[in-house]
Amino acid sequence: MPLNKQVHIIAFDVPFPPDYGGVIDIYYKLKALYEEGIKISLHCFEYGRGQKKELEKYCEKVFYYRRKSNKHLLFNSLPYIAASRSSEELMNNLLKDDAPILLEGLHCCFHLKDERIKSRKKIVRMHNIEHTYYANLALVEKNYFRRKYFEKEAKKLEKFEAVLKYADAIGAISPSDTKELSLRYKNVSNVMAFHPHEIIEIKDGKGDFALYHGSLAIGENNKDLHASPFTFAQVASKFGAGLWSSYSLLVAQSHITCGFGSTALPQAASPLLRGTQEPTPAIFTTASQFSGA
Repeated sequence: MPLNKQVHIIAFDVPFPPDYGGVIDIYYKLKALYEEGIKISLHCFEYGRGQKKELEKYCEKVFYYRRKSNKHLLFNSLPYIAASRSSEELMNNLLKDDAPILLEGLHCCFHLKDERIKSRKKIVRMHNIEHTYYANLALVEKNYFRRKYFEKEAKKLEKFEAVLKYADAIGAISPSDTKELSLRYKNVSNVMAFHPHEIIEIKDGKGDFALYHGSLAIGENNKDLHASPFTFAQVASKFGAGLWSSYSLLVAQSHITCGFGSTALPQAASPLLRGTQEPTPAIFTTASQFSGA
């Protein structure tokens, strides 16, 4: 079979179930490539999700590598997300043929500049501008030690990003990331996120709720949720106070509790969340209740 019909994909996590941003993109990318007749060798770094037979539906081969969790990696000059995803077993499997290699994120770029794959076609999928993402996490993190960790990792990630010069192509997930990465690297293209929705199904007209969708385990999202009643109030005020008071705020997040990470949810919402362990969506409240009005 021609080599252009084969590909190695290195995933930072086991992409099943497809239940958060990064693995949603990977899982539905597998599906799309499979439907185009591409033979996929999937390499997953595993750290809690376990092996998933469902991936064999789209992949010729699926390999699993245990992600390193040694604390001494925190003192490595490389960012933890990359240093913890190195594997000589992975390299041995990649060297069994000459097929192109797709690396999912800087997370999987530990081996990108390895001389043994110098002649291979290598594409990096960028899910974020990682050092900016970590710097923003540091800004909203209230725990001192976690904040210092994010600050240190942001600096490491900014330096490590230069490894992308060894990639033959870079697929950025958004137009803004494409623009920024193009200032530093060649062959950057915008490849939007892969997802399961092939047709648009939406009711006509306007709804009677505002939707907040995001993981409350992430500091930035907690910050947004604290601000969201006021943000929604500003928007809704343009349509009249009566309309605002009749709207509901719906927060979609699996396994919500009263406080996620190091940030407590707004006091007005706490009674609604106490003991909640429901799948999404989990909060239904009028906007006036949420804002404490």
